[in-house]
This record gives sequence, structure tokens and C-alpha cells, in this order.
Amino acid sequence: MKFMKYAVFFYTSVGIEPYTIDSRPKKVSLWSNLLFWANVINLSVIVFGEILYLGVAYSDGKFIDAVTVLSYIGFVIVGMSKMFFIWWKKTDLSNLVKELEHIYPNGKAEEEVYRLDSYLRSCSRISITYAILYSALIWTFNLFSIMQFLVNEKWLKIRVVGQTLPYLMYFPWNWHENWTYYVLLFCQNFAGHTSASGQISTDLLLCAVATQSSSLSISAYKQNWQNDDIRYRRALVFFIARPQRTTYLKATIFMNITRATMTELLQVSYKFFALLRTMYIK
Repeated sequence: MKFMKYAVFFYTSVGIEPYTIDSRPKKVSLWSNLLFWANVINLSVIVFGEILYLGVAYSDGKFIDAVTVLSYIGFVIVGMSKMFFIWWKKTDLSNLVKELEHIYPNGKAEEEVYRLDSYLRSCSRISITYAILYSALIWTFNLFSIMQFLVNEKWLKIRVVGQTLPYLMYFPWNWHENWTYYVLLFCQNFAGHTSASGQISTDLLLCAVATQSSSLSISAYKQNWQNDDIRYRRALVFFIARPQRTTYLKATIFMNITRATMTELLQVSYKFFALLRTMYIK
């Protein structure tokens, strides 16, 4: 479906086909399988190294480093969980999308009646903005260390930066000043892309599916129900009433995702950051 093309793009970049529909049959390719497992294995190795570093940092009393690498681990776990959930629920998701496809406007004439282009432009604008901002965030972080090294030390020669990696990990060898640095840099950037793509694609897919629930009450009311069976009209009352209840995205079973809860979460995060900063300075 057109509303989900950006989500499918990011899923494809990590070797996942999120669903199959009648107009787009299942495609099994060796390249997709290799890409998927390369992403999974590389991401698993990176997060294993981060977990080892967490243990070493905690035992050495490096509390700030431990908290920092813990945030990396959480980022990876969220991205990998979203990827595997879609991979696991592919059949159910395919059935849902097929049902949506059957009630979708068919042909140019129906699309014009339902003003599909207008809704699609709005959805595309939001999806593209979200994807670009998220991608810019992760790639700015991924490439900051190597760009700082190349620009400040190698090009401008204004200060010595040294070779650093974007993510803290435990390594059983010294990777500085040898070819393994560039291999590790590639693997970490590859892992960052995998985790970010898993989150971006799933968020875009969730929003694309959830927004197909809008204006159901109005559409149900505008149909020719006046001369229908009394049982149908009674059932229609419940159908019209249900979509008018506010729908929330939930963070598992803990809380609803609203502007208020996000504000509270950011406030708590900043307070925790300020506490860590004060402890670090002392």
C-alpha cells in the first residue's frame, strides 16, 4: 500500500519483508536472507561487546561510562525487538494489510472521490520528516568520531584527536593505529543503521496502520442506513460510538504515550542527567 512504502523501504534495507499482499506476492531471495542475518549477527556481536564493557566499567567504578553504554544497549534492544516482532508476526500483519487492501479505493476514480492524494501527501510529508530527522540524528552520532579525527587532525591539523569509535565496547586487543579500527568503525556504523532502521520502519508502519482508523464514525453515518434492518442499525450505533473514544499508543502495559507523559519522561531524564553530571564533576 502507498501509505506504507517508506516503512517498507527501511525494512528492505535490513533484509526484512514485513508483509505480503495480493498485488505484491512473496519474494524470497538469497540476498535478502544474507542481508537480514548479516544485520542480526553484526548487531548481536556489537551489543555483546557493549554488555562486556558494561560489566568492566561497573567493576572499575566508572559509573558514567556504565550508564552511557547502558543507553547504547537499550537502543539496540529496542531496535532488535521491533525487527524480530515484525518478522515473527509477518503472517498476521499480512492478513491485516490484505483486509485493508480489499476496502482500499480501487482505481483513479475512487481515489479522487476519497481524496487519496491529499491524505497520501500529508502522510508522506510526516513520514519523510520523521525518517530524515531520525536518520540525521543517528548518522551524526555515528560519524562524529571519524569526522573529528579526519578534519581536525588529518586535514586542518589543529589538534590531536586520535582514533575513537562511536560506541563504547570491550575489545580483547588494541585496535588503535591499525587496520582493525576501520573494520570496527564499519561494524559499529552498520549496527547503528540496523537498530535505527528497525525503529524507524516499525514506527512508520504503526502510524500508517493506526491512521487508517480515522473518520470511521463519519463514514459509517453517511451511508444509507435508514432503510436497513433494525438489528443492523442498532449494531451501527455501537460501531459509530467506538471510534469516537480516544485512542492512545501504549508503551507496553505501563502508560499511554501522550504529550503529557512525554513531557514528564523528558523532565525525569534531565533530572537524572543533572544528577550524574553533578556526581561526575565532584
